[in-house]
Amino acid sequence: MLVTASANHTLDTLLELLCIQLQLTKTQDSRVRDHYRAVTNWLAAEGSPLRGFSPHIFPQGSQRLGTTTKPVGHAEFDLDAVCKLILGPGCTPGELYSLIWDRLASNETYRKMMRRMPRCIRLDYAGDFHLDIAPAIPDETCGGNCILVPDLRADLSLLDPKNNSWKSTNPIDYAEWFEGKCVTAWVLEGNYARAQVDPVPETESIHAKPALKRSVQLFKRWRDVEYEQRPKLSPPSIILTTLSGHFYEGHQLCTDALQGILDTTVAELQATERLDLKNPAHPDEDICEKWDDVDGAYEDFCDSVVEFRDRFERLQSLRGLDVIQQELTELFGESPVESAIRSFVDQQISIPRTNGTLKMQSRSGLLVPATVSAPAISVRQNTFHGD
Repeated sequence: MLVTASANHTLDTLLELLCIQLQLTKTQDSRVRDHYRAVTNWLAAEGSPLRGFSPHIFPQGSQRLGTTTKPVGHAEFDLDAVCKLILGPGCTPGELYSLIWDRLASNETYRKMMRRMPRCIRLDYAGDFHLDIAPAIPDETCGGNCILVPDLRADLSLLDPKNNSWKSTNPIDYAEWFEGKCVTAWVLEGNYARAQVDPVPETESIHAKPALKRSVQLFKRWRDVEYEQRPKLSPPSIILTTLSGHFYEGHQLCTDALQGILDTTVAELQATERLDLKNPAHPDEDICEKWDDVDGAYEDFCDSVVEFRDRFERLQSLRGLDVIQQELTELFGESPVESAIRSFVDQQISIPRTNGTLKMQSRSGLLVPATVSAPAISVRQNTFHGD
């Protein structure tokens, strides 16, 4: 049965305020959109060599899903995009990669920013942002929205004509699967001309963002803090997002939603020798490659997520803002938690105390606004002048 009344209103509110702090700033969000628009316009412009291959450019990953979080420390945030071309049979990964690489390199600005990556071309912008563009062609074998991208994790000889390593994936249907799990409807607007460019989806406010998306943001933030000192073992976002989508039970309170996700994740990890996780929109795609490629990554994740589950469960029984703040800081980092606490004090304590609507729950001793439905006593106004 879903919980519809909060067992810890203070924590529920703090987690929502924390998610607000995890959102990209308006400046960061605007930068992402402006750079994405400029790059896609260059790739698909009239006169572009790519134009004859009906380019379809679209965002993928956390920006498309609405689960982007601010990076920890000096780490970069990113936008993932796909540039799909319609090429003839026999095209190799190197040939596809070169087409898009050469078009970007013909722009003096982008030429200075480009970096070869195993499955994408990276544009490094000054500051804290990079844009990853994955070259792609339709996957004629799987059909639908499936695409093939160069799969060159162990070999960056991208221009070798003998290299024929592809990876089949389906980011469009994955996004639709995830949105369905959120029990929301979202339809991308598209321009179905010869060149198609899908915009970056509008950023949802936290108050409109489903509990599943907020839970994924918290899950990812914990990951960033937990693995800051051992980044090679860090689980990819798609693993955390897929686990969350599979195990989300429809809770509307973020506390309950994340706890349910963690409980089921731990149960599944403990019930099998090695969790087999596929792309739900493309069952042939293994999204846990890192666990195979990096020694100890799977075992480290198992141990770390069990500890996270246990600590998050204990967090819900804590009372006292200072105690809750300390535990939240250890789990999610100092800066966003401090900001969330300041907002909480302003919204939930200082203002209600001033206008006489602050109450204390008689059983738990928690301070709550008068709007919370629970037995409580009024907290009288305090001017802090000895009255």
